Amino acid sequence: MVFNIQSIVYQLESVGFFYLLLPFLLVFAVVFGILQTTRIFGKNKGIHVLIAFVIAAMALRWNFFLSDFFTQIFSRLGIGIAILLTVCILIGLWIPDDNQRWFAYGLAGIGFIIAVVIVVQSFERFGWTGYGFLATNAGFIIGAILIVGLIVIVVVTSGKENGSATPRTTVNGSAAVTGFPR
Repeated sequence: MVFNIQSIVYQLESVGFFYLLLPFLLVFAVVFGILQTTRIFGKNKGIHVLIAFVIAAMALRWNFFLSDFFTQIFSRLGIGIAILLTVCILIGLWIPDDNQRWFAYGLAGIGFIIAVVIVVQSFERFGWTGYGFLATNAGFIIGAILIVGLIVIVVVTSGKENGSATPRTTVNGSAAVTGFPR
């Protein structure tokens, strides 16, 4: 009997591997990791395991919702990662090593925009971004964020040029220390 990957995936799907086990394990691992890191309930791993198990089991109660949400967000995440990987490859091909550091900031910005688009599109699938304030003013909000970001970039990157005079004040004819570097 010959098995191919597609038939194995269908068999796993028929026993609930993708709709029960994987969402359970993901929720369990995230909750357990948060509890271990924050140590809200002390260092007792048994308590952390029990709480993570209960939360993951309760999340499966709305299994159709949880698995559908994971399907939506992780499929979009795969596309976003493919876009970022393509941009990284293109930067590595044509940008010299000295300038790649500056393109990393742009890549982080592109990654943030992709993350926002992924979350908004996943929420739209469930009708969570209806015709409210966000939907009617999305263009204004995005424009304002871009303008503020541009202003912050200009202010941060503009620095003091070499050879410029340091500001000094005089007190009774003598130079006073102002805290500026010399």
